[in-house]
Amino acid sequence: MAAVDPFLTSLWDQATASAAHTDELLAQAGVQRSESASMDEVDQWVRDAIATMDQARQDNALRVCDHLTSIQPMAVLAEAPRRVVCWSCYTEARAVRACLRCGCPAGTASLLGGVESLVRGPAVLYSRMLCMPCAYPASPGGTFGSG
Repeated sequence: MAAVDPFLTSLWDQATASAAHTDELLAQAGVQRSESASMDEVDQWVRDAIATMDQARQDNALRVCDHLTSIQPMAVLAEAPRRVVCWSCYTEARAVRACLRCGCPAGTASLLGGVESLVRGPAVLYSRMLCMPCAYPASPGGTFGSG
C-alpha cells in the first residue's frame, strides 16, 4: 500500500472546502447546483477554457488574481482563460463582460442584459457570458419579430 502524502491530502481538503464554499456563494446568488458531468458531457467552451488554462499553466503564463492569497472560490472567465480570478473580481466583472460569440456587451450592465453559463469544476468555476441575441438566436427581435 502506498504512503499517503499529507501535503496532497491537505491540498485536496482545501480544494474540497473551496468547492463547497463556491456552492454556497452560488446558492446565495440564486444559482441552483446542477448534477455533475464528465468532461465528455460539458460544452465545448468549457473544454476550450480548461485546455487554454492548462496550456498557460504549463507555459508559466497562467495569471492569478492578486486577491487569491489562499485557497478560496476561484473562477475562470471563458473570454480570459489564462487568468484565474477571485470571487469578488468574478462578480464585479459580470456587469462589463462581452459576449463570447460576437464580442458585444453582454454583462448585466448592457442594454439587453446577458445570459451566463456556469460550470463548477472540482476547484474552479467556469463562466461564459453571451448577449441575448447570441444566446437565443431564434427569438424574435424588435417590435415585429425576426421576420
